Amino acid sequence: MLAQHVFDEKRLHFTGLIPRDQYLKVLQASSVHVYLTAPFVLSWSLMEAMSAGCLILGSNTDPVKELIEDGENGCLVDLQNVQAIARGICRILDAPEKYQAMRAAARETIVSGYDALDIYARKETLFSGG
Repeated sequence: MLAQHVFDEKRLHFTGLIPRDQYLKVLQASSVHVYLTAPFVLSWSLMEAMSAGCLILGSNTDPVKELIEDGENGCLVDLQNVQAIARGICRILDAPEKYQAMRAAARETIVSGYDALDIYARKETLFSGG
């Protein structure tokens, strides 16, 4: 892609493997977190990005819709529509202040429903039949 297109390399970063604290700082500094996945399994990375307060532009696929409600705690686009994905990214980058409430709602979704201090007790109850 780098050979085929011109990118503003001041805004595009390839970090390689970095320690978790640095990874969280990268997430928190991002303007938009693009999460595109085919209808398969939801990745922990989406939850991690949401918990860091990232604004998610995600694919309108069943696994993503388990966590993202379009317009509430993120934005959904058609996975196959490249133009819609590009427009979504541009819309977010053009007016980032409009999305502060969505960022907060994304974080709240994870904190209230998937907090590590609570989730393991809930899983234990589920698997023990309680």
